[in-house]
Amino acid sequence: MKCRLQKAALCLIIAALFLSFSGCLRQPVPYTRSGFYLDTLVNITVYDTDSDHAAGILDQAMERCMYYDRLFSISDPESDIYKLNHANNAAVTVSDETYTLLQLSMRYAEESGGLFDITVQPLYALWDFQAPEHETLPDEAAIKSALTCVNQENIEFPDDHSVRLKNHAQINPGAIAKGYIADMLKEDLLRQGVSSALINLGGNIQTIGSKPDGSDYQIGLQKPFEDNGEMISQVSVSDKSVVTSGIYQRCFTYDGKIYHHILNPENGYPAETDLNAAVVIASSSVDADAYSTICMLLGHDKACDFIKKHPEVSAVLIDKNNQITTVP
Repeated sequence: MKCRLQKAALCLIIAALFLSFSGCLRQPVPYTRSGFYLDTLVNITVYDTDSDHAAGILDQAMERCMYYDRLFSISDPESDIYKLNHANNAAVTVSDETYTLLQLSMRYAEESGGLFDITVQPLYALWDFQAPEHETLPDEAAIKSALTCVNQENIEFPDDHSVRLKNHAQINPGAIAKGYIADMLKEDLLRQGVSSALINLGGNIQTIGSKPDGSDYQIGLQKPFEDNGEMISQVSVSDKSVVTSGIYQRCFTYDGKIYHHILNPENGYPAETDLNAAVVIASSSVDADAYSTICMLLGHDKACDFIKKHPEVSAVLIDKNNQITTVP
């Protein structure tokens, strides 16, 4: 009897060790959730060994996307941005996130010599980049009138919780909002123990760590003006963000000329640039977002100089002939 009990106990120990060892062998697999937020398709992939755990994390991530979508909307009357744009020069108490986003915009304006400017909403209101063809352009007098409101210095911070827009300025945070949100989502996922993930906010890519097997993420770079998804190149990244700005993303043709959504705040028209696209790779997605726009506004040669002043980032510049320059 004693021998049978010892054998049974031994079998239980072996079974427990086997189950434990099997659990250790379980490899994380990708779980993905998609949704339409921030006026774009959002895809978030986390690598996990537990489907229920992954589902909970992804549910929270999508809720955060919805929160930021409402917070930074230019059309939702309840959003911080809408309230600021319609405050008639009065100070508005805003969320910590909005306050930080606008503070960051001031930094990028300074770094770019004023080329980066989120007070361009009065100009964007005159342009429609959704239709592929246009019969007319915005009235020149209307553009000149809107330009009187465009100046990053029209943003004031009376205290640590409020913002005021002077001279009837209005802001459009589109040039940095997705980058900032990607960084915030990354922080949320890291706090929940996620060590491998891919955040895709309509082409604004942020990675967490590397793939579970230790390999880099391979991010394809779209060939400008190709609708079939053809790639012109790719970059290998781990724990980095990859953000692309390009004249082909939102544009229309008028009288044989392409008019794109990257507006020059100095004249109110789409920037005259010799680049089709600028791809910036950085640890911070909001940096990559802002710098990619700045590169497009600067053009090839000045963009190279700009990136070289920021050794923590790199860039892939695609010119009008789709020739590639990697910086540094």
